[in-house]
Amino acid sequence: MMEYELFKKLIPERIHEYLPPVYHKYTPDVRQVEKVNETKDAFCMMPPDKNPMVAIPTLYLDDLYRDFALDEDLERVLGETANVIMTWSGIEVPELADFTLEKHTDKVIVNLISRSMNKKLLATIPHRDFLDMAVIYRLVQSINEQGINSAIITNEILSGSGLDADELHRLALENTPRMMEIRIYNSDQEGVYVVTNRTGICGAAAMLYKEEMRRIADLTEGDFFILPSSIHEFFAIDARRADPDELVKMLAAGNQCVTRPQEQLSNVIYRYDARSGKILKEISYFAG
Repeated sequence: MMEYELFKKLIPERIHEYLPPVYHKYTPDVRQVEKVNETKDAFCMMPPDKNPMVAIPTLYLDDLYRDFALDEDLERVLGETANVIMTWSGIEVPELADFTLEKHTDKVIVNLISRSMNKKLLATIPHRDFLDMAVIYRLVQSINEQGINSAIITNEILSGSGLDADELHRLALENTPRMMEIRIYNSDQEGVYVVTNRTGICGAAAMLYKEEMRRIADLTEGDFFILPSSIHEFFAIDARRADPDELVKMLAAGNQCVTRPQEQLSNVIYRYDARSGKILKEISYFAG
């Protein structure tokens, strides 16, 4: 099968063959972008006249390559890519011009991610260390049944907003419980709860909220272990009913076999100390 590096070269080189003449002045642009837990090769067609209110669809070449691997039909992939570009390019989206951090401070939320897996990303964005994880911030454009449309706030975005890092953190902690209301679900096992939010997206951030953590401690009647199963949720487990050595094996198995790499959060089992209201490191495994 064609190697990825050749595929990555051919898509931008040949895409004009599948586009009408109006797109021939568009310039193929390929760049690496840092996403949570991964680096992606982003591809888009840049129009000759840049307009901040016009949509420019971004495709990811590694995703296109996985599609190509299904039947190794490069012509099909080029045709489908061209269709996406023609369908979405140039659409007027006036709200994009107004969708800035300084005008929408009520739509900033927190997101917990792995610190060790995101060193490059964290160098470019405002963040705070939280245990072995990092708190980052997103600006949410919309929340609906399809999911969340949001963008990670970068250092550049923050510097142009008139806010400082402390204000950003305070606003995000205020907004997130309102926009992403926390949900605590009973699991099939007694003393085990699944903690997320109403969307099921980025729900592990519930760890940051003292009131919610106390609510869980009330349910477990004391200390509980935190198994950070993904960026979207964590398991809260009555400390009287679980062995941390067994939990860390479960976490290791989940991260290696079940949780997608871009959704992994931590290699550590934590204990919530009900008396102090603090989260403490209990035991970790080496993921290597």
